[in-house]
Amino acid sequence: MTSQYKSPRPLLGAALYASILDSLKAWLKSDGLAWLFAFKAALAAILAVGISMRLELPQPKTAMVTVFIVMRPQTGLVLARGFYRLCGTMVGVTVAMTLIAQFGQYSDVFIALTAIWIAICTAGAARNRNSRSYGFVLAGYTAALVGVPALQDPNAAFMIASTRVAELTLGIVCAGVVSALVFPLHASDEIETTLRAQSSSFFSYIAKTLPSRKAVEDVVAMHEHLITSLVNFESLRVVAVLETHGMRSRSQRMKRLTSELMAASTRFHILLHFRNQLRLSGDHQTLDTVNRCVGAIGRLLARSPDVLDTYASATGTAQRLDRLRLRVQRHLAYVAKQDGFTPVSSLNLATASDLINRFGTELSAYVHTYASLQDERHSRENWLEALTPKTDPFVALAAGARAAAATLTLGFFWIATAWPSGSTALAQGAAICALASTATNPFRLAIQIAGGTLIGGVVGTILVFGVYPHLDGFPLLALAIAVATMPGAFIMTRPKVAGFGIGYCVFMPALAGPDNPQSYLPEAFMNDAVALVIAMVVAAAAQALVMPATSLWFRHRITARLKAEIATAYGAPLRGLRAEFENGVRDLMAQQLMLPRHEGLPIRIPMAWLNSVLEIGTAIIDFREAAADITSRAGLSHLGPAQAAIRAVLPLFKKNTGELRSVAIDALRDSMLAARLAADDATLLPSERSRYRDLLTALNRIKHALRDPQNALGQTGQPSVAAPSSR
Repeated sequence: MTSQYKSPRPLLGAALYASILDSLKAWLKSDGLAWLFAFKAALAAILAVGISMRLELPQPKTAMVTVFIVMRPQTGLVLARGFYRLCGTMVGVTVAMTLIAQFGQYSDVFIALTAIWIAICTAGAARNRNSRSYGFVLAGYTAALVGVPALQDPNAAFMIASTRVAELTLGIVCAGVVSALVFPLHASDEIETTLRAQSSSFFSYIAKTLPSRKAVEDVVAMHEHLITSLVNFESLRVVAVLETHGMRSRSQRMKRLTSELMAASTRFHILLHFRNQLRLSGDHQTLDTVNRCVGAIGRLLARSPDVLDTYASATGTAQRLDRLRLRVQRHLAYVAKQDGFTPVSSLNLATASDLINRFGTELSAYVHTYASLQDERHSRENWLEALTPKTDPFVALAAGARAAAATLTLGFFWIATAWPSGSTALAQGAAICALASTATNPFRLAIQIAGGTLIGGVVGTILVFGVYPHLDGFPLLALAIAVATMPGAFIMTRPKVAGFGIGYCVFMPALAGPDNPQSYLPEAFMNDAVALVIAMVVAAAAQALVMPATSLWFRHRITARLKAEIATAYGAPLRGLRAEFENGVRDLMAQQLMLPRHEGLPIRIPMAWLNSVLEIGTAIIDFREAAADITSRAGLSHLGPAQAAIRAVLPLFKKNTGELRSVAIDALRDSMLAARLAADDATLLPSERSRYRDLLTALNRIKHALRDPQNALGQTGQPSVAAPSSR
């Protein structure tokens, strides 16, 4: 009986235990990691303060502030920030000492030159969207942090500079040591997961859209998601290569993956659009053939949901893709020989065959590179094409102008009022502008930093006048620092409100962090608190009023530069051009996506131009590559008329009008006729006749793009954005 009727309690207990364990694991992967970061940041700050006091440095709070500026969840990012911060600190100190030595007696000249230096450094930070930006940030910020106190006492300038460098270096070292030794989190651990998620998303989209016989409308969403994903992956890769030898030995292949995924997505986008264009033109015979062929690729990926789950499965997928691509090409070649195709349909079929082959080649190359990551050393590591994202120079200069305006305002306010805490306002205002310079919305970040600083001011007041006087010994001080700073460090891990955490953790210690010896003068504390508030107001006003990042002009500027990239496809040297063009176009689009949204220029318009530039620019590059192989005198005699259409298309990217489009379409018709005659000319070499057929398919793609209402050049009534006169 006992064995027959068991109590359900053990089963219920096991289920409850499993539920609690699952909840705990989920918490550890989300909020648990955030609290771990907060603990590590507080521990590094405590360590920096303790060592500073042991070394009798005058301002341990400077080391504490440095910890929170440098500290990030991934160890590699902390090391990168620390290295560039140290370099920036040395440069900033050198500039500050030089300015003090030359203009220490002329405070107005010193402030003006410091503002110019801060503007240059802030622009450099905004221009470089990588870890180097922190070097620029600190080179400007340190010049103010060291130079402004030294301006008040030039005789003590060297001592001030020495102690500040010691405190800053100590903060950097403590942050790096704690991040590397205490529950380290490596970006390299996330690389494989991120890669798998990135490729799975793209392959799933291919598997969904290629077998479909309906028109695909959400290509824009695919591009937006892919660009954001590639930007995030590149940021992760830069950090990961600093952490382990394994990541460094695979660095070029990971960069190559980014380039090959961009190329595959571009070919995929062009293939989808050409299929839609066949539907619009009524060429259903060619469309049905194309659908059967590309549907096979989609079904291959759909049947294998684990295509890239492991490197071994990626190798098998690459091999199956290669075999399928060859079968598709043989089938298309067989179909092309059958009767029943009109000359137009035959050309469309040849164009589709070329697009399918190029897409399959790029996709296979991506999967082969992905599979090669299982080996520490591989021949595909030999890849040197550079991918260096750079912010638009005018956007960077605007960031520098805002920093200069804030610095000059606070500096001359200090001189005019002779306010003792004016130097604090100047130094901290420069810091705020520097920190906000790399943000997508500097004004919003400045407002969040101000909010965090106000909260930090209240907490700091409690610490200085309510807690510090009652502490006895360093352990209690360490406990107070941990309790006060961990909530702010936790908020720093929340992207939407990270500015509040930055303002709290950076400027609360700057106001109320431990000094050596500690000061308890209420009037000095309140003056510094008011100085921080004024610095916040001036910095936020500068972000909002001086060439604000929310201005519609910046969106138009980047869209115009995006359109001007077509000149790169037409005129730049062919060597490495394809990767340069792809990277340049997508980098500009990434900058567009990072700017605050504006109703005056909906994101669909830049996205439409992205599609047009990619579609026609890639066709132009294909045309040029084919033309470069035509070298005989007889072959070159046909080339001039065939090239005329390319020159006729370029003006459309400066001014898209019906008249210019008609001229371009007429030129395309003439050029296609010249290319067709050359392809049929029996006096030419067979290889050159083949290249003229390639020219013909490239021109056919451009012709269809100009007639496509989904293409920006095929649309009417849209806002026009003039291309800039130079790149």
